[in-house]
Amino acid sequence: MTLFDAVSPDDIFQEVLDAFYGGTPDKRTYQECGLDCQTIGPGFSLADWHVENRAI
Repeated sequence: MTLFDAVSPDDIFQEVLDAFYGGTPDKRTYQECGLDCQTIGPGFSLADWHVENRAI
């Protein structure tokens, strides 16, 4: 759910995280994507991060 929420933040996935995981995303999912857990916070979107940090 964390990965799906990261790439589609305005969808049902945060509701699932809220209902079953206390709203807490899985930090390992972000680590597997190569992100520092310090990057994760309210309003974080993996899709936005990818666009801002893509290699040229």
